[in-house]
Amino acid sequence: MNSKILAAGLAGLLACAPVSADMLFGLYVKAGGWSQSPSGEFGDNHANMFDLETDLGMDSETGSMVSIAVEHFVPLIPNIKVERTDLSFTSAGTMSKTVIFDNVTFVTGTTVTSDIDLSHTDFILYYEILDNWVSLDIGLNVKVFDGELAVTHSVAGTGKTDLSDTVPMLYGKAQFDLPFSGLSAGAEGSYIGYDGDSFTDLRGYIGYEFMFGLGIELGVRNISLKFDDLDDAVIDTTFEGGYLSATFHL
Repeated sequence: MNSKILAAGLAGLLACAPVSADMLFGLYVKAGGWSQSPSGEFGDNHANMFDLETDLGMDSETGSMVSIAVEHFVPLIPNIKVERTDLSFTSAGTMSKTVIFDNVTFVTGTTVTSDIDLSHTDFILYYEILDNWVSLDIGLNVKVFDGELAVTHSVAGTGKTDLSDTVPMLYGKAQFDLPFSGLSAGAEGSYIGYDGDSFTDLRGYIGYEFMFGLGIELGVRNISLKFDDLDDAVIDTTFEGGYLSATFHL
């Protein structure tokens, strides 16, 4: 693509986004719980993988989601949203196969405990392309992990890998507000994919605003990771389920 055309297109995108905003300043806060059902596997390599359900006995748990977003009228400078997601599981299970993880051997038929923490913080920079009854945001999401994958056997010991990786992703959000009703519906997501690896974080929701900026949001969220090397771990997992959040905006 001609570099001058690309530069002109980006400049147009940045210039038109702030003009469409119908406010000088906006503050959006959400806090709620997400019912997370796990599936998939992880390990050191594809030949040695723990199944989250069959081997580790993981089941649904509820984790928290808290976010704050600030929108403004300043040209060219993106809006910002920060979201913290608790995605952690503690479980016990019986090994259905022998797996070697972090130089520790977990033998078929033995009982193991696991602490899986994929909690992360999203730092999202975005522009409002539309801001009316229909709104559209696009931008960049930098997802920062600060957890670990750990499996323990009472005799063999603990195999563990820390997760402290940073993953840049494309971000988008679309929402429709039913005029004069307080009702809204939308979809929000982040994605990156390259050379067989992929990472998606998607949600769909409906919301209702009562008064004074207070409301609720009911939705479904799905996080899917497929990485051959996420901080030295091979991961092919999905976490999905419904969530309910309280919302507030100025």
